[in-house]
Amino acid sequence: MKTISFDLWNTLIQSNPAFLKARVDMIKHATTLSEKEIERTYKMFKSDIDSTFEKFGMQFTLNELYTMLHAQLQIDNDKMSVDTFMRLYTTTFFDNMPTLKDSVKEVLQYCKDNGYKMCIASNTVLIPPAMLRGVLSSYGIYDYFDFMVFSDEITCSKPNPQFFAQIHIQSKCLKRNIIHVGDSRITDIDGAMNYGFKTIVVKDDLDTLPTRIESLFDNKYEQALIELNIFN
Repeated sequence: MKTISFDLWNTLIQSNPAFLKARVDMIKHATTLSEKEIERTYKMFKSDIDSTFEKFGMQFTLNELYTMLHAQLQIDNDKMSVDTFMRLYTTTFFDNMPTLKDSVKEVLQYCKDNGYKMCIASNTVLIPPAMLRGVLSSYGIYDYFDFMVFSDEITCSKPNPQFFAQIHIQSKCLKRNIIHVGDSRITDIDGAMNYGFKTIVVKDDLDTLPTRIESLFDNKYEQALIELNIFN
């Protein structure tokens, strides 16, 4: 048995532009920041959290993340508490769901038809795993996956080896029979390679994935790599 592990954000789904505007409109009455300052703060917060994931492979709780962001956005607690902010943010997200990237359904069907196990392997920041599962279900692709690994549920994030160990354990496959597909050089590709998985980096070329999967799982290709390691 062989497994294809998929990153989620910017690999299978991407942010809806309408959500980026809606999350600004949602809080602008509760902060003295301008709309441009609000959007800049959102972006800086996400960048800082992503950098923390990359460096330390740790995971904050949802409450910790929303409390930090609530403070950075200078939201008046009398006008909008942290709990209210969290509820409105996630509701706004679901009302403006991310979109599927091109060729996602075709690639997943190809993997299913060829007998590969599939899993989601995603870091989570402000959106809880239950809601992400809802997004996948709404697009009719939830059932393609044999299991899902979300950083919020295992308290560590990519590129932490413990994250990839969860994929390894749940897949019940040898490391050499697992390919991790993602868009981030650090969290996806370096993290998975360091753990011992094969990897494929994707941007907007998901339609090339079937050919690339077959090349990585080709026995002749693998034997050539083995011989290269032996003689070099």
